[in-house]
Amino acid sequence: MNSVRRDDPLPEAELTFLLGMAFQLVLAEFNDRVAAAGEGDLRPVHGMVFQLLARTPVTSSELAERLGVTKQAAGQIVDDLERRGYVRRDPHPAGGRRKLLVLTDAARAHLAVAGRVLHTLEAELADRQEGASLAPLRTELATLIRTLTGDDLPRSGPSGDPDPRGLPRLRPRPGIIVPVSDSTSPTAPGPHPEPIRFFGTTWLDHSGHYGLRRAGVAAGSLALAAVSAVLLRIGYQGMALAEVGWVVNVLVVGMFALCTAIAFGREWESFTKRPDPERQQSLRGLMAIGFLGVLVAWALRSLREAPGEGLHRAEYEEAVAQASRRRARRTGHPGRRAKR
Repeated sequence: MNSVRRDDPLPEAELTFLLGMAFQLVLAEFNDRVAAAGEGDLRPVHGMVFQLLARTPVTSSELAERLGVTKQAAGQIVDDLERRGYVRRDPHPAGGRRKLLVLTDAARAHLAVAGRVLHTLEAELADRQEGASLAPLRTELATLIRTLTGDDLPRSGPSGDPDPRGLPRLRPRPGIIVPVSDSTSPTAPGPHPEPIRFFGTTWLDHSGHYGLRRAGVAAGSLALAAVSAVLLRIGYQGMALAEVGWVVNVLVVGMFALCTAIAFGREWESFTKRPDPERQQSLRGLMAIGFLGVLVAWALRSLREAPGEGLHRAEYEEAVAQASRRRARRTGHPGRRAKR
C-alpha cells in the first residue's frame, strides 16, 4: 500500500475535509471517464434520478421526496430529462392525473456505461493500493454512517413505514439549494436560502437592487396587463362586428373572466405554497387563457414583497428547524445510540 510521507499534511486534516476531497476527486475522475465514453451530457443529479427510477417508476412528487428537493425543482429536472429523451411520463395504474416517470432505453444505456466505468475505476483504485482490498474502507464508511444515523438510515416513505418499493429516501430539505451541477466548490453545512426567481438574491440580504427589481416587476406586470386588456378588447370588438350573437359573446366573456379569476388565485397561492407539478401541468391551458390574472397577481404581490419571498422564508425556517432537530437526535442520547 502507498505510504504517507511524514511531512504530508493530509493525515492531520479534519475528517470532513478528507471525506469531501476524496468524494470530489473520485467523482471528477468518474465524470471524466463517463464523458470520454460519450455519455458526458448529464450531471450528477441526473445519475441519482436514473438510479432511483431504475428500481421502479415513481411519480414526480415521489421523486422530489426521495431526492430531498422541492417538487418544483424535481419537475424542472424531469422536464430537462424528458426533452433529452431519457425519461418519459406514462399513465399511472391508479388513473387520475398522476404520471409515472419511466426510464427510456437511452437512460438505461447510460446507466450501463456508467456502471462499467465505476467498476473499472474501483478496480484501478484497489490496484493502486498495491493489491490491498477496498473492503476495509467500505466497512469503516458503513460504520461511520451507522454511527451517525443508527437505525434511522433513510429508507422509509412519508409515513415513516418501510417503503415497499425499497427505494432510498433522502430527507427532504425544502427552501434550500441542492447542488445540481458539476461545481465542487465547498459550501457551508446546513440549509442555504434559495434565490428568489428573477431577483438574483435571497430574502435574507435583499441585494442586487432588490427594491428596483420589485418596482420593475410591478410596473412591467401592470404594463403587460394593460396591453393584454386592450388586445382582449379589440378581440371582443371583432366578435361584435362578426355578429356571432349575444350568447357566444356572453360565453366567451364568461370563460375569460372565470379563467382569469382561477389563474389569479392559483398564481397568488403559489407565492406562499409550492404548487404540485402534476396539477400545474394539467392547468397549463387554463393558466394560458387566464394569463391576465397571472400578470395582476405578480403586480400586486410585488407591491408587498418579491413574489415567492414569503414561501422561501417559511421553507428555509422549516429546513433550519429540521436540521436542528436532526443534530439534537444525533448528539442528545449517546447512550441509547450505543445500545443499538
